[in-house]
Amino acid sequence: RGGFRITFTRPVNREKAADVASYSVVSATRESTPAYGGDDLNRRSEAIRRVSVAPDAKSVTVQLEELREGFVYEFRLKNLVDNPDRFYPAEAYYSLTRRRR
Repeated sequence: RGGFRITFTRPVNREKAADVASYSVVSATRESTPAYGGDDLNRRSEAIRRVSVAPDAKSVTVQLEELREGFVYEFRLKNLVDNPDRFYPAEAYYSLTRRRR
């Protein structure tokens, strides 16, 4: 609740992964058009409250100030390993929807 868990294939540097500055999170919706793609709407940078690193350093939980249902979240990560050339991909996307019950 209130955030996202990001799982890695190998352990990351715990100190770097715990640093909020290692993450950039943006949310937006997309304008539906007959052509492929569309412009971003309601795009904003998200405030990160905290980052928690799992004991095995193979995942983190990024807690945000607010989650917006129906928005796509774009994650940009940096400085999570000692050799940045070995960290790929450094971006991820997630569509936040609510499961109907």
